[in-house]
Amino acid sequence: MPSFRVDADGDVEMAAPPPVFEVSKAPELKSWDQESLVEWLRKRRRYREEIVERCRISQEPVDAVLHSVRASLPPKLLNYLTHYVFRQPRDAITDQEILDKIQERVSEVMNGHIPDMYDFFKTHLKMDMDEQDVEARVVKYFGDFDQLIEEHGFTSMLAAGGQDRSDYRDRMKNRCKLIVENLAPEVLKTEIKRLVSLRHREAKTDDIALHQLVLARPKVQQRYHMLTLYDKSP
Repeated sequence: MPSFRVDADGDVEMAAPPPVFEVSKAPELKSWDQESLVEWLRKRRRYREEIVERCRISQEPVDAVLHSVRASLPPKLLNYLTHYVFRQPRDAITDQEILDKIQERVSEVMNGHIPDMYDFFKTHLKMDMDEQDVEARVVKYFGDFDQLIEEHGFTSMLAAGGQDRSDYRDRMKNRCKLIVENLAPEVLKTEIKRLVSLRHREAKTDDIALHQLVLARPKVQQRYHMLTLYDKSP
């Protein structure tokens, strides 16, 4: 088929070449252990985002391109789930049912053991003080926090969203407390605690309000620090 056309005046117009996409391979679920499930869910999310973006450009239907969840499971695991968990014929099980079961498994903390969350995040959640850009530092801190929640099975206790769930307020309270407790430097943590306690009490249970507060204060402190240096300069 020619990659050009001739208009009414006889001029040749080159047709735009079709977009070229990298091959997006659907992740395969290797095992039913929690760590493997968390990793698979993360990869599956990214894979779906890539397919949705591709279909937005190519105008293909997403469902026609997206590799099914069922096809991402090894036959042995799929047979187990169909027989012992769903108790239905394989063809009767939907992708959403499998995803719901995986999410349910991931939301459980490993073998029912609940670790000390405060010690865990104190060890693993750090503000990157080597990052000089204040906003980039805050972005990384909040991103690391959500990544730790996802990767270590704290979703049911600390995940954002789900306002319709009865535990929403408790989850948000725990989220905000952990975010504040691991802030750095110490002067920032002290100031945020004071502001949340006295002036911005909504930030005790609203992580978005807390994020805005944390983002604003280092910028103010940095400006004050720069002005102090300027005043001291000869």
